[in-house]
Amino acid sequence: MSIYQIREEATVNKDMDSFAATMHDDFVTHESRCLYENDDVMVTHGVMSFPDGSREAVLAFHQIKDGKVIRMETGATLLE
Repeated sequence: MSIYQIREEATVNKDMDSFAATMHDDFVTHESRCLYENDDVMVTHGVMSFPDGSREAVLAFHQIKDGKVIRMETGATLLE
């Protein structure tokens, strides 16, 4: 089964352990911070580092419903 299929199945089944198991030990997010949050939305910014030495700034928009994230969109910019 592909990683995409595992993640989709884990999402449908709300199986966080299976979803987390798809994350590599070298997956690194740092300098994470919340830029804005209210009852409806949360905007975060962080930096991701990759094994090849590259880094990306990631901006994420989270839509909140009933106190939980229901939808997320991200955008990334390569840092030089």
